Amino acid sequence: MKVLKSLLVLFLVLSFAACEEEDNITNPTNPGTTSGTTFIVVQDLGEGTTDAEYAISKMSVSGETASVEPLISLQTAGYPYDFKKDIRIDGDKLYIYNLLPDYKNKLVVFDINSKQIDTLPWATTNNENTWSAFGSAFDASNSYVYYIMREVSSNYNDWPGSYLCRYNINSGEFIQMANPSDFTLDQPEVGSDTEIGNWTSVHASDDGSNCVGSIMAWGTEGGMNHYDYDIVYRYYPENNTEDKLERIGTGDMAVSGSTSGNKYVYQNSNVTNTETGEYFVLSEVKYLSTNYTGYQNANGTLKISNYYGKDIYIYYADIENDVQTLVVETYPEIQFAQMDKSGNFIWFGIEGNEENILCKTQDLSEGSIVDTVARYPKSVYCAIMK
Repeated sequence: MKVLKSLLVLFLVLSFAACEEEDNITNPTNPGTTSGTTFIVVQDLGEGTTDAEYAISKMSVSGETASVEPLISLQTAGYPYDFKKDIRIDGDKLYIYNLLPDYKNKLVVFDINSKQIDTLPWATTNNENTWSAFGSAFDASNSYVYYIMREVSSNYNDWPGSYLCRYNINSGEFIQMANPSDFTLDQPEVGSDTEIGNWTSVHASDDGSNCVGSIMAWGTEGGMNHYDYDIVYRYYPENNTEDKLERIGTGDMAVSGSTSGNKYVYQNSNVTNTETGEYFVLSEVKYLSTNYTGYQNANGTLKISNYYGKDIYIYYADIENDVQTLVVETYPEIQFAQMDKSGNFIWFGIEGNEENILCKTQDLSEGSIVDTVARYPKSVYCAIMK
């Protein structure tokens, strides 16, 4: 087993070993943590040729090597840069927005086992000349998927409609909530020219019973749209009272991300505790990442940083304690990083010689000890944990 304090040392060791003989990568301190570990990845099926053919694949880790199985072709020569932003995993289902060529600007559900694609219900509008359209704001948990749909007008480019939808993939139950206009206009910040509110973000609870996010209030004056304020909300679709929608706290904040379990929602350094309603601004932690799949635990989120265009730093931004920690620093460029499901350590991949190297930290401390785990093909790029 190799236990290395610095990945710069790891790079030197692997480079030297490659010159002498095949490098010896062994399992980490606790081999049981790697058995059955699975990632959903972007893979270049044309790797080694002049033709790029990307696919969403499944990478399974067992022992010292990783096996990769293509799931669905992306049929594009362009790398899907929004992969970790535009995909969510819930059990054996992938919820994918705008990455599949036959489903442009649509949100679909893909079954990893059967490889079947199912479309999600469209919101219905009450206006003769409008229709609904999927947006990039969605989340899934416990067989429920929440998503925001815009209302598009054939006559006006600034039609204000939007819908918050919830669909149960198992039962087929579908609920939609239209514009939160009355709710928006009932807030103390309302101005004389505030006219409407639009759903802007959504994050599902662990059990799928509710969601949190933000609503943007705006209006039109002199023929021009203007922004007024943002509201942090919680929505309970199954409530039989008028309490389906409630405001969380008093902060004016457009939510861009949420920690696991939705305890904290954030935008850059602005944070709302959804359990207490407290709004606060972090002083040490800056520029929190958007809601990338697999970056969060209950109290914080990962941040990937670069040096001269190379991603070589992995930080843990602890929102709970307003502390930012440099967990990993390495010269071999980081291919991807994911918070383990336990929330206690980080999986990440770095560039190797003949193959890339899957690694894991032992915790979230500064300069954490790193274990090398397995090799994986150079054809694998971005990865998110299943």
